[in-house]
Amino acid sequence: MAMFFTKDEDNQNRIPIFMNNITVYITKAEEDEYRKKKFGVTVFKITIKYGSGQDKLVWSVYRSYWDFVKLHYRYRNVSLANLPPFPSLPKHYFQRQRRSPNKKKQIELNNPLNTPASLIDEDTVMEMVDNTLHLGGNENAASTMSPHIFEVVKADNAVLEALENYFNQLVSSIPPCGYTNRICRFLEISTLGLYLAAKYHGIHGKEGFVVLQSRTDKEPKYIRQTIHSELFCVPAFMNRKRKPKWLIVRDSYLVLVDDPSEIDAYDVFLFDQSFDVHRLSYFGDKSNHYINNPKALSNAIANASHWTSSKSVLCVKNRQGVYHLRTKNERHARLFELSIQSMMKTSIWCENHRFDSFAPVCHNTSTAWFVDARDYFWDISVAVENAKETIYIHDWWLSPYLRRPASENPEWRLDRLLRRKAHQGIKVYIIMYKEVAMALPLYSHLAKRTLLALSPNIYVQRHPSRALDVFNKDSIFFWAHHEKICVVDNEIAFIGGIDKCFGRYDTPGHILVDDFSPDSNGDRAQIWPGKDYSNPRIIDFHTLDKPFEDNMDRSTLPRMPWHDVSMRIVGQAAKHVARHFVQRWNYLRRKKPSAPKRPTPMLLPVPDTNTPLDPGDDRLCHPHTCDSCKIQILRSVSSWSIGSVDHVEHSILDAYVESIRESKYFIYIENQFFVTSTKSGNTVIENGIGEAIVNRIIEARNRNEKWKAIIIIPLVPGFPANIDENEARTVRLIMQCQYLSISRGPNSIFAKLHAAGITNTHEYINFYGLRNWAELNGQYVTEQVYIHAKTMIVDDRRVIIGSANINERSQLGTRDSEIAACIEDTEYVDSMLNEAPFKAGKFAHSLRMRLMCEHVGLDVDQMDRDRYAHGDLLASQYLKQPVWDEGAVHDTKDTTDCVPPYVQVCVSPADGIIEKEKIRTEEENKTSIKEDIVSSSNSTLSVHDLQVTEQEKTKVLNECKNNSISMDRDPLMTTSSSSKESSPSRPKSVFGKRKSSKEDHLSFWATLDCDTDNNGDARAAVERQETPSFPKYYCSPSVMPLFFEKDAERLTVGQVYNILKDPLANSFQEFWHILARSNTDLFRRSFLVAPDNNIKNWNQYRHFIKMAKLFLGRTDTKHGGTKTTAAAAAVTTLPIIKHGGETIYDLLKHIKGHLVIWPSYFMEEEENEFLFPMDKIAPLEIFD
Repeated sequence: MAMFFTKDEDNQNRIPIFMNNITVYITKAEEDEYRKKKFGVTVFKITIKYGSGQDKLVWSVYRSYWDFVKLHYRYRNVSLANLPPFPSLPKHYFQRQRRSPNKKKQIELNNPLNTPASLIDEDTVMEMVDNTLHLGGNENAASTMSPHIFEVVKADNAVLEALENYFNQLVSSIPPCGYTNRICRFLEISTLGLYLAAKYHGIHGKEGFVVLQSRTDKEPKYIRQTIHSELFCVPAFMNRKRKPKWLIVRDSYLVLVDDPSEIDAYDVFLFDQSFDVHRLSYFGDKSNHYINNPKALSNAIANASHWTSSKSVLCVKNRQGVYHLRTKNERHARLFELSIQSMMKTSIWCENHRFDSFAPVCHNTSTAWFVDARDYFWDISVAVENAKETIYIHDWWLSPYLRRPASENPEWRLDRLLRRKAHQGIKVYIIMYKEVAMALPLYSHLAKRTLLALSPNIYVQRHPSRALDVFNKDSIFFWAHHEKICVVDNEIAFIGGIDKCFGRYDTPGHILVDDFSPDSNGDRAQIWPGKDYSNPRIIDFHTLDKPFEDNMDRSTLPRMPWHDVSMRIVGQAAKHVARHFVQRWNYLRRKKPSAPKRPTPMLLPVPDTNTPLDPGDDRLCHPHTCDSCKIQILRSVSSWSIGSVDHVEHSILDAYVESIRESKYFIYIENQFFVTSTKSGNTVIENGIGEAIVNRIIEARNRNEKWKAIIIIPLVPGFPANIDENEARTVRLIMQCQYLSISRGPNSIFAKLHAAGITNTHEYINFYGLRNWAELNGQYVTEQVYIHAKTMIVDDRRVIIGSANINERSQLGTRDSEIAACIEDTEYVDSMLNEAPFKAGKFAHSLRMRLMCEHVGLDVDQMDRDRYAHGDLLASQYLKQPVWDEGAVHDTKDTTDCVPPYVQVCVSPADGIIEKEKIRTEEENKTSIKEDIVSSSNSTLSVHDLQVTEQEKTKVLNECKNNSISMDRDPLMTTSSSSKESSPSRPKSVFGKRKSSKEDHLSFWATLDCDTDNNGDARAAVERQETPSFPKYYCSPSVMPLFFEKDAERLTVGQVYNILKDPLANSFQEFWHILARSNTDLFRRSFLVAPDNNIKNWNQYRHFIKMAKLFLGRTDTKHGGTKTTAAAAAVTTLPIIKHGGETIYDLLKHIKGHLVIWPSYFMEEEENEFLFPMDKIAPLEIFD
């Protein structure tokens, strides 16, 4: 405590060091030709040992005799008790050094080397110092005299022993709370340097004072001056640039502090592949110091500094800029240069890496995948709750409850969790995307203000600041920070596609309905409270300053389910994610035009070590999927997002392209977009993912080998408005780009394959989507399951998971900033591929199986529970059950479990209760956060209403037994004329309104196609005058009888699981594709929802909607005064309606899972007319 409050002679904080733990050893430094020629004096190597045992710190510094003289003089002036005498040495060890001509004569008059004495003792030395001070006229000249007056040129063991004994005595004579800073500077000891060396295994580079003479980037601001009660804020222009800074050389970066006693970094320069250091010279330097920086003034200053600087100036260069550091003299510059170069030789950050990524491949890394947000949020909540030092969060948006139901887990709301940890002393650093408020009302300013008010240990930065960049020619008005990162203690990292925000929480069931009261508990508890219940296809988020108010009417409108994939990384690769965050944080900190209102520190990366965590670590919840993966962190970054000059990193794109090119069997992709390798108007889509797929398919055809691409993307982009409305510009533009990439025009994937003579593209590549349905207040509703995942699985051995979409914005690197991980398996499990035994990667195979099982309707939660309970899925009784039970009632309000299966099986309930009580007690002892919770005005079902609904279900089931679907013929061609009402209490069928309606009905359904040629292969064959011959699963007009009436009824879960193992087997293709076609057909007949392959132009689109209103009773219900209609979610108004002898429920109960066909030829006849004239005004680069 005394050390903390003690000041040194310059009124600086005392460096916290115990002098009695220091031992020094002095030897003669090895002379190289350069040092011998340039300096001509003996340089002493001082080896310092601090501490004892295996954790002791050892490093070396280099000093001349004159440095010892100045140190002794300083302590002599402060009258240090027990100061040892300075060692006396024979004069033949010394040689006078040259001085400037105007001072040479006076020095020679008092030159002690001319005296007859044989020894140069302390008095003689101090007299020389006094004479120097008198000539220099500066009492502090002793600390800065250069060149030296005299030096030892020939040192032997006697000199070394004398200096070593003296120095150890000097260290022992300094009291614990004495003036230790001077000797610490001599030994290159600083508060921050000592802390880092002790914490990270003794790494200690050179330290010393430098002056940051010039730089090409911005310098961080630390002083904020307010004028007129903070109406205006300007930086205080103090001369901080020219003040000396203490430079610390670390293993992978250089760090500056204001003073050796300071713990907070002033600035940080990271090593990277472009890092370089060298000293300047009087006669120029062949190195190129010019950087193509738009700031011409910065370049001019840097180059002027270069030409006017001496050899004591270090030029340090990395991808973010050039920095000129002036040292004390040429010898110190040389020592700094050698120290930095030695660190560079052993630093992995200065090496080139695969995919041109900033990070190397990490081996033996533990990792786990998460499908959908329930398990992911739970795991994050555990990691953050048990954080020990720091929490890094980088997200597009922040807001959610991490555990559900929200009413039963209030302590797990993100702001409360972060406040709780900040009050415990954990530092929380958050980077948020600063949105364009007119386009994206995310209220990030409100989130920042709220988070900063929680605790002084929470720091928040937003970027980009468009108000300040609007006049900059490098304005990034349209681009976004798209990473989703959470790093705990630099050891556990979460990355992927899941934002920690409203609307993202979901479970494997992907339910559409949550119409319970927000005040309910137990089984009737609301899962998606307030704004969390959302459907971006109906209405975008609004009034986010009122988060507890509903975004839309949940009693009539369904939510849009959210399917996503993320992962957890533990160990060395997690440190690489943290390093990316640190680089981004420091860049944003420098970029601030003025100092933040709250002092915001620069961050330091941790050393790159692979220290495994104990599997029982409190910060880990779910077990690792794999313990020995190879992982490499990838990015999309450029100058605007991370400050790199003349360098764009697009390692994610390179990884995608190379992985596709090297794939041997198949790729499985789930992505939010698919915009690649095409041309729209005059805009060329450059990313080569689509081209790589085409080339790989052509190669497979030429080699006569099986290869397959299974791609799942959203049916419609997740933006509001129907495609025929003016407000749907974003939807139309993205859909246009996707169709041009996949199936439309000469540059599409299908067109390129057909042009190459491949008319059986369905055997190589197919596109799918996801959709679900539910019953909402007596009405059947449907909505797509929105795929927000950004995942590719290659050959069941390599996986790419991250935040990057397949489009220009995410892949090029110059637009949105992204992060991802490339995971390669080293552990293998037995599987099947191409109908032969195959060793599949444990991580990749388990993830693909989990995704496919969910999509085809298997109970993945039950499978996980059995796996955790029995240790092996093969022991599960669920595998022996029928895959689909036709007699079971479809529970559209099944929330599945809000508690992850692993927690249910492996975590003791008592532990959860104790944890919750502990947290709640802690919360009650602190000031609670004031919340303005507005009670929901949504209408909810009463108990009586629920009973009626169950009665209706029972009637429907009874009627279904008497009026089941005929499986003997194509259901599309069913022509039963029955118009019997399904229930006396329901409205009459619309078919009875007029006589011709029945004929319209039969005529309309007879014209519909059930996706018989989704890839256009039959058309291509006809155009080539070939006789098409395709398998039934692809082109049969009767999709239902092909599979479900014969095989599916007898399949067990285990049999389906085995079918999904081998994506190259014929049995897989038949099962998977027919399931998708059947589901698509059933959704079509139940809801007539767009997009659909039967809609080729605007006339057909309008006719389709008309038929939906006529035959299904759909109405366009307005929402909250907006122009967006509920038709975007296909809301029907007739609860049960007859369709050719079947009720809608008769059709819906045959839907298995969520898999549907992605309609490749929706609106194909429109081509240029698909876009409205106003759509073509905005730059396409915003949307592609």
